[in-house]
Amino acid sequence: MWKVFAFFILAITASAQQTHPILALGSPAPNFELPGVDGAIHKLADYSSRPVLVVVFTCNHCPIAQMYERRIAELADDYKDRGVAVVAIQPNDPTAIRIDELDSSDISDSLEEMKIRAQYKHLTYPYLYDGETQSVTEAYGPQATPHVFVFDRDRRLRYEGRMDNSYRTELVKTREARDAIDALLGHREVPVKHTGVFGCSTKWKEKQTARLEALRKIESQPVHLDMASAAELKALRESHRQNLAGEFLGNMVRIMSPRISRFRGHVPNVWRAGPGVSDRGG
Repeated sequence: MWKVFAFFILAITASAQQTHPILALGSPAPNFELPGVDGAIHKLADYSSRPVLVVVFTCNHCPIAQMYERRIAELADDYKDRGVAVVAIQPNDPTAIRIDELDSSDISDSLEEMKIRAQYKHLTYPYLYDGETQSVTEAYGPQATPHVFVFDRDRRLRYEGRMDNSYRTELVKTREARDAIDALLGHREVPVKHTGVFGCSTKWKEKQTARLEALRKIESQPVHLDMASAAELKALRESHRQNLAGEFLGNMVRIMSPRISRFRGHVPNVWRAGPGVSDRGG
């Protein structure tokens, strides 16, 4: 399973950073005024009294970002009594996400889908949407989800990069984001100011072209179906008659899944536990 996750690891290239450069260390925090999943508009000025501001660019659909949801929540909870503000921003343009990039989530990255995800996962930290204009995302320059930016009391950028060294919690050895927060709260120099990020690339608006091309390719492929046998249909009816929902669904998946050789280039995930939940542990 972890080999599958490795496919999503993003090695950030110099060309990508030149197209959408990362906010330079020491820069003031770019302003934002964005809608949140709570229905409110959140502004940078709302957090002006906080000694440290942490902005995390993250999203719904990325399996790596899904793994960091709990860690973002823990970060917010662990530091709230010390006045640290943690704000998450969803940077992706939902219309720029290819269908094959949604295979780890049953919802995408629109504001309404963010609300579904936040409710189901009980996310209590501010979760804001910038997918419509990406103006805030352009100003900060996150290269992937997740990407963390830590600002001091004067709202100067003191750290940007990953939250820690591994999306696998059992392999975490260093926690650079927490180290930066602790240093700022202790009036010390941040020990590590920049780290590379890993996750899913930011879905900038210019990627809409690639998405449309992928859809055209999918549409050109035929869909093949085989008829179920009488015995297979009888087994389905018997399962339904006994009102055994789990057995009924299991039989349906067993019978129908092998018969669908292509379905718009994307095999539907019918084993979801709930809204926005990845079948890969996100």
